[in-house]
Amino acid sequence: MERMKRELCCPECVPSGMPDDFCIPKEYCPEIIDTPKYPSPTTCLPEEQQIELEERIEEVNNLLLDLALSNRQEGLEEQDVLTRQNILDGLIGIEVSVKINGLQDFKKRRRSTRRKKKKGKGSWVKGCIELVGRNFLLLLVKDSKRMIVPLHRICSIKSVETSIPPITEPRFLETDPCFRRSLAFNFGETVSCSPELIHIFYRIDLKIYLLQLLDKKITVITPAKKITGVLVGNSEESVSLCIKEDVVKELSMDEILIIKYGCS
Repeated sequence: MERMKRELCCPECVPSGMPDDFCIPKEYCPEIIDTPKYPSPTTCLPEEQQIELEERIEEVNNLLLDLALSNRQEGLEEQDVLTRQNILDGLIGIEVSVKINGLQDFKKRRRSTRRKKKKGKGSWVKGCIELVGRNFLLLLVKDSKRMIVPLHRICSIKSVETSIPPITEPRFLETDPCFRRSLAFNFGETVSCSPELIHIFYRIDLKIYLLQLLDKKITVITPAKKITGVLVGNSEESVSLCIKEDVVKELSMDEILIIKYGCS
């Protein structure tokens, strides 16, 4: 039995010519019996009718998406978290405008401290949806700049682009057999060690996502102020920023409107 366990373990180095066989020796695999395969058509319609049907389906999908995004009376604030996540999942890879509850207050205070008043964009921000977490939205703003918006702060969202994002390929198509074996037989240990896998299977929480930003410079915007510093700690309730040497500012998660990070 011990010999069998050793033989079924993944090798330290997988040879380049090794078959994609889940790292299981061939002598443990049952014999593959050839069976006849009969291809079936993808549709019973003629090609022209099928193309017309697909175009109509796309129009209906666009209409449903517009209806979901144009509910200006209730907005996203009246929808539960799961509904928001489902709506935003359909917009991954698309540029959107997001209305943030409380951002208008921050911009009013900011303008009042300046001599020249500039017309701002109110409580709206724009970016490409990159990730929809359990309780936050990640926007790619420009180049490597990113913006984190808590889901409970989102009032409304509008799609800037009119096209539907392309269907992405299934995950794990091009993974080595050792990883698949580890995922199948040591799921909890494998997933818990990777924030990316945590998000794929469970949706990553903001507290977990911020761990990769520890000791990095970020900017936090609240209705009352804008603070830039190095992230030195975070929890479910707050984040801690080092503003100056030996000066640490703690901000409540409830008051955060936006977290910005990336190259300036």
